[in-house]
Amino acid sequence: DEALLEKFSYTQESNLDGLELTEEERQILRGYMDEQNRVILEDRNDVMAAAAISELEAGKTVFLVVGAAHMVGARGLPALFAERGYTVERVQY
Repeated sequence: DEALLEKFSYTQESNLDGLELTEEERQILRGYMDEQNRVILEDRNDVMAAAAISELEAGKTVFLVVGAAHMVGARGLPALFAERGYTVERVQY
């Protein structure tokens, strides 16, 4: 629904409770937000992890710098590296 997307795109809030929406509109937007999260975080994490692992397997040193959102969850970068047998260690500074 174009009007719904336009309404959401002009809103700075990601909290749907702050918007005057019907329950149907909330469900639609939650679906868009889930898809956006998958594309922006999870799919990119898969690509970044695969690229970094390829470099590591070629004997190269890899240094990744990513935003905090890429570091959490079952599809976060630490989890993806651990799934592939790598030890992941948080560095405090």
